[in-house]
Amino acid sequence: MASTIQQMEERVQVLRTKLDAAEREIAAKYHEFQKLVVEMDKNKSLLVNPDTNMMGYISGFSGDMAAREFGIIVNNVRHWVATFFSEATDTEDKRENIIDQVDNSPNRLKGLKKWMDSYHEYLDTVAYSDDADEEILVALILRILHQQIFQPTFYNVLNVQDTLDMVGDAMANHLRPPITQKVARAWAVNGMYAILNSPRMTSFREKRVNYVINEIIHLVKFCVSWQNQQAATQLRNTIVVPAIALKELMATTIDLMAVTYEEFFLPSAGGNKKRQGTDPAFYYRLGDMNFKDISDSFKNLDIEAIRAALSQYHIVTRLKKHCVSIPAVTCSFIDDNQTQLMSNQTVLVSYKGGKKSANQSLLRTLYGMAE
Repeated sequence: MASTIQQMEERVQVLRTKLDAAEREIAAKYHEFQKLVVEMDKNKSLLVNPDTNMMGYISGFSGDMAAREFGIIVNNVRHWVATFFSEATDTEDKRENIIDQVDNSPNRLKGLKKWMDSYHEYLDTVAYSDDADEEILVALILRILHQQIFQPTFYNVLNVQDTLDMVGDAMANHLRPPITQKVARAWAVNGMYAILNSPRMTSFREKRVNYVINEIIHLVKFCVSWQNQQAATQLRNTIVVPAIALKELMATTIDLMAVTYEEFFLPSAGGNKKRQGTDPAFYYRLGDMNFKDISDSFKNLDIEAIRAALSQYHIVTRLKKHCVSIPAVTCSFIDDNQTQLMSNQTVLVSYKGGKKSANQSLLRTLYGMAE
C-alpha cells in the first residue's frame, strides 16, 4: 500500500513538473497572443476577445499543444468525427449505448479501444446517404468559421456581418424550396448569434462544448428540411471531403480540452476529487466539464504550430466505401480546367466515381470567395 501511494505521489510530481513547464511556456507566448487579438480586433475579425465569444473560446484552447499531440489525437477521434455531426436523431440511443459501454470500463485504454472497435462496426451500419444533406450544410458553416479560427489573415478585411452574409448567401443558393437572400441572411444572423454570442457563452464557466455542437446540429437540421435530394446530389461530390477535414479540426480542439482535463482532474494526478471516475476520453460527455479551472493554462494561440501540424497530416475517411485523402489545411482551389491552383483556398475532391471538377462560380458562391 505504501509503495502504491509513493508511486502515485511520484506520478503527481512528474505531472506537476510538466504542467509547470507548460505554464511557463504559455506565459512566455501570451504577449504574442495578446498582440494577435488586438490586431484582429482592429481588422474587425470574429476573434476580438478570447473571453467573450465562441471564436476566442475555441482558439484559446488551441495552442502549440496541438503540434505535440496531434497525431495521437487524430487517431483517437477520426471515426467519431466522421459521424458525430451528421448522424440522424434516431441513432442517438445507439451512440449513447456505445459510449456507456466505454464509460463503465475500469481501464481507460481498454475502454477506449473497445469504444473505437464499436464505432468502427457502427460506421459500417450507418447509411451515409441519409446524412449527406446535413454534411453539406455543416461544411458551409464550418468552412467560414474555420477561416476565422485557423487562418485569421485570410479574412482579416471582413467584418462579422460580411461573414454572416457569406453563410446566408450560401444557404439562399442551395436550400430547397428556394428562400430569398433576405430570409437566408436573417437565418444566418440568428444562427451565428446563437453559436457565437449566446448568454450561455459569456464566460468559461458557462461554456459547454456539447452546447455549441448541438447548436450547430440544430441549425443544420433546420436547414436540411428545406433541401431536396436534387440539391444534395448536386453538391455531395464537392463538399463532403472538406467537411470531414474541418470537423477534424474542430474535434482536435475538443480533444485538447480532454487531454488537459485528464492531466488536471484525474485522481492519480491529484485532481478534483469530485471528478473521480470521470474519464475525459469520452468527448461526448465534455459538456459536464467546468472549464474555468483550466482556462488560464490555454491562453496562447500558436496558429503556425497548428497549421504546421495539420499540414503534415492527411485526412482519410470512408465515403460510400471509397477512401479519399486530402491535406487538412494545405488545400488549394481547383479552377474549371483543373490547371491552375490558387493558394489559401479550398480544394474540392470527390469520392471515387464522382466528379473531380466543379463549376468555379458555383464554388465561389458556396464559399463566398468572390474575386
